[in-house]
Amino acid sequence: MKLFVDTVEVGYLTSITVSTDADTLDTSNQSSGKYRTNIMGRMGSTVSFDGMHRFDAAEGFQQFFEDMKAGSTVSVLISNENAGDYEFGGTANITSIELSVSDNEIVTFSGEFLITGEPTWTVIV
Repeated sequence: MKLFVDTVEVGYLTSITVSTDADTLDTSNQSSGKYRTNIMGRMGSTVSFDGMHRFDAAEGFQQFFEDMKAGSTVSVLISNENAGDYEFGGTANITSIELSVSDNEIVTFSGEFLITGEPTWTVIV
């Protein structure tokens, strides 16, 4: 799988994770008895990633930092580009980035995008 941000592939990634969660609203009352009752609330998705840092990357730590500082929304797409498979997409804000520099190690970076609105799962044509 590959991560594309604003149609540009983010290179040298070692992992990509898509997570979706849902809020629950507690509807327990005196008639509920001993066990809680609830209903589903809003849903949300995040895309997190880890990779090797490149200073010359078109979409990498420096660009994500600028997007985060400006509060920019970006287009996020996760795809293997194989017809018939599914790809995940959405509009997002970058909510965290981290650069890790250790002695005698490859410089790495990681981050997370928070999807705004409903993401899509689309069949690749």
